[in-house]
Amino acid sequence: MRAKHRFWLAALVAIATPAIAQEAPAPGLFMNQAGVEQTIALIASRIKPDQPVIFQPLVGLGTYRASLEYRQGVSGAATHEAEAEWVQVVEGSGTLVTGGRLETPQRTGPTNLTGHGIIGGSMRPITKGDMLIIPEGTPHWFSQINGRLILITMKLPRGAKPAP
Repeated sequence: MRAKHRFWLAALVAIATPAIAQEAPAPGLFMNQAGVEQTIALIASRIKPDQPVIFQPLVGLGTYRASLEYRQGVSGAATHEAEAEWVQVVEGSGTLVTGGRLETPQRTGPTNLTGHGIIGGSMRPITKGDMLIIPEGTPHWFSQINGRLILITMKLPRGAKPAP
């Protein structure tokens, strides 16, 4: 390759790289709608067909944190023993199961359990605009995803106080 062509190829790569290497906005105290939409588009471009869910932090302060959950398939159930979870459905629909007991529970952290699903529990259809709170210690599982389900979730730790 001639030097002239190498120069233009290097220049093109230098210009294109920032667009290709874009990252989701770093978590802070504020994110506007454009930032949420940018995060959704970024995740949609990166998720693999066999990957059921991606979690991406959006905002946080001390022990309080909100994340985007992009779900395109069913994954395991969970129980958070020391924190409740607030959920807002941003896009899509599915079925949420709460209560009952975890199927084949395994400890995945000091206060978290996961399982393959839930035995028993109550099924509830969820769709865009729905909002709910899952109390601490409550098994929960998205047993059905209709296409994709995009959520904003916030962990609400027991006795947590915001950072000064």
